[in-house]
Amino acid sequence: MVHKIFIYITLCLFTIQLQAQVGPVAYYNFDDCTASDQAGTFNPGAIHDNIDCDCGVGENSNAFYFDGSADTILLDSNMKSLFNDDFSIGFYLWVEDAAQNYPIMSIQGDCATARDSAFFVRYSANTQEVIVEFTKNFGEGVSIRTSLDTDFCWNHILFTKEGTNYSLYLNGVFIETVLLQSVVTLGEDFPFVIGSSPCVGITDQYFNGRIDDLQMFNFALIETEDINAILRSEDMIVTRDTTIFEGSSFIMDVGTSCANQIEWTPPQGLSSTTDFEPEVNANMTTTYTAVFDHGTCQSQDNITVSVLSQDQIDCSNILVPNAFTPNNDGLNDDIGISNAFIIDDIGRFEIYNRWGMKLWETNNKSERWDATYLGEKMPSGTYVYKIEYTCLGDTYRNSASFNILK
Repeated sequence: MVHKIFIYITLCLFTIQLQAQVGPVAYYNFDDCTASDQAGTFNPGAIHDNIDCDCGVGENSNAFYFDGSADTILLDSNMKSLFNDDFSIGFYLWVEDAAQNYPIMSIQGDCATARDSAFFVRYSANTQEVIVEFTKNFGEGVSIRTSLDTDFCWNHILFTKEGTNYSLYLNGVFIETVLLQSVVTLGEDFPFVIGSSPCVGITDQYFNGRIDDLQMFNFALIETEDINAILRSEDMIVTRDTTIFEGSSFIMDVGTSCANQIEWTPPQGLSSTTDFEPEVNANMTTTYTAVFDHGTCQSQDNITVSVLSQDQIDCSNILVPNAFTPNNDGLNDDIGISNAFIIDDIGRFEIYNRWGMKLWETNNKSERWDATYLGEKMPSGTYVYKIEYTCLGDTYRNSASFNILK
């Protein structure tokens, strides 16, 4: 009986792990300038009016640019079935200023009954907000709005349903949850359209902006690590606020960008103000701003580089994060020593699982662990590191636990 219980528990854990790794049911990355579903679930979308294919989110990526004319993409109508149960729909959005409101995507009937059994995402020109609505009728429905982050050209919109809870996230940050007890069934004959709605020419104009990385899931993304897994480090400084030793330097690491040029300020301590990844050799604590210039739009991000002199060093305070998320989103994907600049030499840096099995070791203070052992990703849980190092001529030892989050 004990063996049967053990096997049952193991199978349950295996099932849970598989469920946690399920990808999108529908995925339109537009990289090949078509509206093909990369997940292979639905038929390709129909593109109307020769939409421009422009540089998008991610390395060597493309997006569709809607120029305010009759540009539309008609998606497979079978995708509407995903809205019947728990779901998540996420996409990257770049909006252009406009005199009128415009639809980003819609599943609705005529404009007079726009809130009858409908789903739509609209940009409000007056308030400069994105509005997401999922409605049963005029009196019952969900309406959530958010202002876009004007520091970035691209913003990520995520709308989820879990049971009776409907939630909106902007760039991975929770905005609001609305409770709706009623069951919403979308109109059977309503098309699923990107770039237009029945209200165009009445209260709205055609969409003016870009769409990229449209994904739909048949469950609600609620865990932080799952939401982060679908985000990209577009127009961002991947190197976060950091500390260096006076006289040392490092190379700035930025994420992907389709910007034509970049400008760093202030220039002090930088090898170049126009290189995407300049060398930093600051002699005092400085906050640097990177402006990604796309021509019609600019994104910006900041990083503070703290500089310490030798007499400010606390050799006993070795910094290793207490958690990281190896989900290949370009952020916190590996773990290492954050203040390695204080180390003269490292005798060992080892990582063990909770049963004391060594998974990784190095004597390079800058090397980092990517959560793999013999090529396999390690599961979520608690791990232990052990470090032996010299600092200002003295030997130190340190050990602590940390967590892998997925």
